[in-house]
Amino acid sequence: MLTPHILVGATIGYKIHNYWFVVIFSIISHFILDAIPHKEYDIKCLRNGKLNKDFLKDFSKVAIDGFIGLAIVLLLTGFKDLDYVIVGMIAGAFPDFLQFLSFVFNFKILNLIRKFHHKIHIFNNKDFPYWTTFGSQISTVILMSVTLLS
Repeated sequence: MLTPHILVGATIGYKIHNYWFVVIFSIISHFILDAIPHKEYDIKCLRNGKLNKDFLKDFSKVAIDGFIGLAIVLLLTGFKDLDYVIVGMIAGAFPDFLQFLSFVFNFKILNLIRKFHHKIHIFNNKDFPYWTTFGSQISTVILMSVTLLS
């Protein structure tokens, strides 16, 4: 889900006013969050490494998720330090965008990034209770929301 990645990246941008550090820390945060057991929705349109008929439905899920993250960030920051916040949000979600591009374009570098990204999800396919996987994301959203308010 994008909302936790967006909120963590936004929080980094809100607290650190250096574009390079915001980008670096936001991308690193993405992989740290992906290493924690979490719930993901199924992106059916990317099965078998090819786009299919489910693209519009899947794109809608991702767009709504991204919009929720953006709305929470804008509401909590009051549009303060928006340049750093937006850079953090984009960088925090960027690895997932590269993941999508690796399915669309068969470039070697994108495929390497996709394989690395997949390996980071060390708890994928493990039987964690729903409250644990969903709870880790809700906890992240709450923690980042409180941090943005302080």
